[in-house]
Amino acid sequence: MEFPTKDKFAKEVAEKALDEITYKGKTIREWIEIIVNQQWNPVSEGLPEDGTWNIWQSKTGAISIERYKEDAIDHFFPSGRFFELEDAIAWQPLPERYTESEE
Repeated sequence: MEFPTKDKFAKEVAEKALDEITYKGKTIREWIEIIVNQQWNPVSEGLPEDGTWNIWQSKTGAISIERYKEDAIDHFFPSGRFFELEDAIAWQPLPERYTESEE
């Protein structure tokens, strides 16, 4: 009987976990795919559709959820650290809303 090395065993356990452990109806592998595929849109290349909520990043690296409205950002989380449109360098749409699945 041959035993796997600890590295091989760890890899097998991790691979299995990626497809078996779920959070809010999605496997870890599905969540990783969602995160990896999120794309930032540089403000220099265009702005989102008017009235939409988006995730924004400022020149300082701050991340905020804001609504784009007529060449301005309408603040959702007034923490005192929000930024104006001229400070934004990139944006991305919010992910789709979570809905419970019937499993």
